Amino acid sequence: PRFHKNVYIDITGKLTGWRAHLRGEDIRRLLWYPGAFERLIFGTDVHCSEVRQALDQDRRLYRSLRIAKKVQETIFGGTMARLLGLPARA
Repeated sequence: PRFHKNVYIDITGKLTGWRAHLRGEDIRRLLWYPGAFERLIFGTDVHCSEVRQALDQDRRLYRSLRIAKKVQETIFGGTMARLLGLPARA
């Protein structure tokens, strides 16, 4: 953790807002410190009809950054499951 071990982040936003202009190097610049991607949690504030599109957009972004599959699994539910004391998805 960069500053606080109990702080996690998400990069929510409208699909046509700042996310539409987000590039891999932008994310790398924001999340430059060791372990940053392990502190990232998928979240969205889009309308329920756009959740799938937001999820797909984030998945493409992390694949393009070559984020390890295991780290992507933590971003897309693993960390929240752990924080909530839920069993990990198989």
